[in-house]
Amino acid sequence: MTEYIQVHQEGQINWITIDDGKANAVTHEIILGIQEKLKESANSEACRGVVITGRKKFLSAGFDLKSMQKGDRYATDLVEAGGRLLLQLYEFPKPMVIGATGHAMAMGAILLFAADYSIGITGNYKIGLNESAIGLALPWIAVHLAKEKLSRKFIDRVVAGAEIFSPEQALEVGFYDKLVTEDSLKGSLENEIIRLSQLDPAAFMENKKRIRADVIRRLTDHLEQNGGFWA
Repeated sequence: MTEYIQVHQEGQINWITIDDGKANAVTHEIILGIQEKLKESANSEACRGVVITGRKKFLSAGFDLKSMQKGDRYATDLVEAGGRLLLQLYEFPKPMVIGATGHAMAMGAILLFAADYSIGITGNYKIGLNESAIGLALPWIAVHLAKEKLSRKFIDRVVAGAEIFSPEQALEVGFYDKLVTEDSLKGSLENEIIRLSQLDPAAFMENKKRIRADVIRRLTDHLEQNGGFWA
C-alpha cells in the first residue's frame, strides 16, 4: 500500500484519502493504493460504503507530468492503469461518494465521473479536462464516462474545448452533484454516504449494475478489441 493513501473506518464507512503532500498527481503508486483499498472495501462485510477525498486544496491535479514525460510507453502504461482504476470505481458494488477538497483537473476531474454522488467545495478552485490544451487525447473510458455524467450541452466545451470551470460552474456542468463550503464538506459527505449505505445492499448493487450495464459493456468491449483505453 502506498504511503499516499490513508484509510480509516468510521462506523461501517471506509474513508480513503489521497495525500501526497503536494498536488495529488496520479502515479502508478497512487493507483495501486486506491485499487487495493477498493478491493478490501468491496470484500469486507464490515464496510457498507466508501468515501474518497483528497488533501486540502487538491482532489488531484491529474496524471503526474514527470511520469508522462518519461516516454510514450511509460505514459501509455500510466493512462491504461488509470483507465482500469476508473472501471473498478465505476463497477464498485457498494455506495461510493467522492468529495473534491479543491482543484480537480484532468484525471482528478475524471474520478468524479465514477462516483454515485460527488460533492465539491466553494473557493478559488479549478475543475476541468485540459488535455486538448497540453496535446493529449483523452482515453476512451474518460470520454464514455463524461458523456454519462455531464450535461449534454457542455460535452464539447469540456472534452474538446478544454474549458476550465469554477466550482459554481462545475456544479452546473455536472462534475458535482452538490456544492458546499469547505467547513461543511465532511458533514455533507457523511450524510450522503450514510443515506446510501442504509439502502438495501443487494437492491442497491443490482440497480447500480443495471443502470451502468450499457456503459460497462461498451468499455469492456473496447478494452477487448483494442487492448487498452487510449487506442
